[in-house]
Amino acid sequence: MTSLIVAMIALAVNHISERHQRRRIVVTGGAILGFALGCAFQGIKDQKDTRYEEESFNENE
Repeated sequence: MTSLIVAMIALAVNHISERHQRRRIVVTGGAILGFALGCAFQGIKDQKDTRYEEESFNENE
């Protein structure tokens, strides 16, 4: 989802700058950047959730 949002932002920036010959590169770069950011965010969120579950489990013992 993040890659789609960043690709749309890249397309909007490309439209504003009126450089149509770079459209494919900008959109692809935006999608790759969004994918990387989305993966990093999800990894951090999963790690946080795991840590919270472990702490909750240790408190119940």
